[in-house]
Amino acid sequence: MTRLTSVEDTEDIPAGMVLRVFTMPGDDHPLAPFEASHWSLRPGADSGPDQHAVRELWLIAAGRGVMTCGGSQLDVAAGDVVSIEPNQPHTLLNTGPEPVEVFSIWWSD
Repeated sequence: MTRLTSVEDTEDIPAGMVLRVFTMPGDDHPLAPFEASHWSLRPGADSGPDQHAVRELWLIAAGRGVMTCGGSQLDVAAGDVVSIEPNQPHTLLNTGPEPVEVFSIWWSD
């Protein structure tokens, strides 16, 4: 059993967002074939636009918001899991009265 450590990422992070990226142990042979983070948005904040060449899953742990991905919008709430295809621009706006918390997992094909 291994508890993963995380570090707060502050580079180019939008106001109202806190991002912690988990460190996968294993150097040349990582513990898992993906990377992970936990992030939150205070009420009214958005994640800012993001786009990258990896597949990603967002697991909504708390709160609610509106996700925009590739021009489509989707209401999301605690318990939802959303799949994001590579190279799709995406963002999340917190529309609720509480912080929205998201666990993100991403990997390359």
